[in-house]
Amino acid sequence: METTQLSSFPPGANPFTEDVYHMGVKLGTNIMIMMPNHVSEVCPYLIVVNIDTGERMKVEFTSGP
Repeated sequence: METTQLSSFPPGANPFTEDVYHMGVKLGTNIMIMMPNHVSEVCPYLIVVNIDTGERMKVEFTSGP
């Protein structure tokens, strides 16, 4: 796996108004996991969003170590 820090959203913003491409699942009141695909497709990466702070991190799944 590889991680990349992405530019932040405004603190407290709705992730779906800031990123209209990705779908997501909310985990608790402060974390959103966003993804580019449907469940029937391979997921190449996830984006973890801290809704409270707006911070985002991309987690890419690689085929090697």
